[in-house]
Amino acid sequence: MKLRKLLLILGLMVFIAVQALASGAWADEFVSVELESGETQGFLFDAPDNPVGSLILFAGGHGWLNLSGTSIGWGDNNFVVRTREQYVEKGFQVAVVDTPSNKKKINAIFRMSDEHGAGIRAVA
Repeated sequence: MKLRKLLLILGLMVFIAVQALASGAWADEFVSVELESGETQGFLFDAPDNPVGSLILFAGGHGWLNLSGTSIGWGDNNFVVRTREQYVEKGFQVAVVDTPSNKKKINAIFRMSDEHGAGIRAVA
């Protein structure tokens, strides 16, 4: 009898979680801003109703997420990308930045450049 109740509760929890995901309760919005250079800077954005702060998150390595709408082509298992919703749950609005449209992969030199800084200012 206890096992049956436990299985029923677990089943309901899974059903609720699936419904929340399907309804977009934890939904990213894809945003693209035009840069002064004419290129675009894409990012995923999510926010609670009353954010307590803002975070701009960057995937490590080459940084190219290959965003297509809210689909992540690369890096969905990257720690920063994977944990973005935890920041939203704690009250932060979050932007996860892709590489600019004219670059598939970036390096540390580009990340420290004025060009990259201009793209991030456009996100902020």
